[in-house]
Amino acid sequence: MGPHFILDFDGVLSDSLTIALQEINRLVATSFPKLSAVNGPEDLSKLFAGSLIASLRRFGLSVQECEDFFDAHSDAMQKRAPEISPFEDVLRAVKEVAAGHCSIVTSSHASAVAAVLRKSPHYTETLFHAVRGRELKQSKADKLRDVLKDKNLTPSQVLQFGDMVSDLLSSREVGIPFCAVGWGYHPLKFLCAFNPDFSVGSPKDFRQILIEWQNNFN
Repeated sequence: MGPHFILDFDGVLSDSLTIALQEINRLVATSFPKLSAVNGPEDLSKLFAGSLIASLRRFGLSVQECEDFFDAHSDAMQKRAPEISPFEDVLRAVKEVAAGHCSIVTSSHASAVAAVLRKSPHYTETLFHAVRGRELKQSKADKLRDVLKDKNLTPSQVLQFGDMVSDLLSSREVGIPFCAVGWGYHPLKFLCAFNPDFSVGSPKDFRQILIEWQNNFN
């Protein structure tokens, strides 16, 4: 059996940063004044410096307020899915190198994931084995465990790609090797300070590591 790749959605497969920042700032202005406005990845690395709930708790939000924030943000991103484009070079690499051997684990709604990915000429319904989204009401670590169980995989057979420290922490909780990507929500330099197993700075690098992992299992 070859490797299986697990990808985050926002910031890895979808170019949603600008809209995500807009929706965070709208929530800060209307409902969460304890938080500060954000203008880019550097600001996001300060707002979400670790696990998502713990990061917002630092600013004095209760656990319920944190959950309300993320629910509201995910709902807003779902409504704005028609405005979001996929990263075509990333999807092309998945299609050409690892089609059917990838899953998506995300905090976004699966319906939003489908709406964005279907815009790409590289997307097919069989490109990803599974999409485990926000509607499951699970932690990312539990979603990762479910993918392992469903595919009968050990952690060493899997490589996870993410663009935030929270992704890396979830990966470590399950024991899955982690690759930081440098075109998403957190700066690559910031992610690398947390010692990911691998890092890629471009879709070309992403394609290459897919190929290398496939070759290692052949």
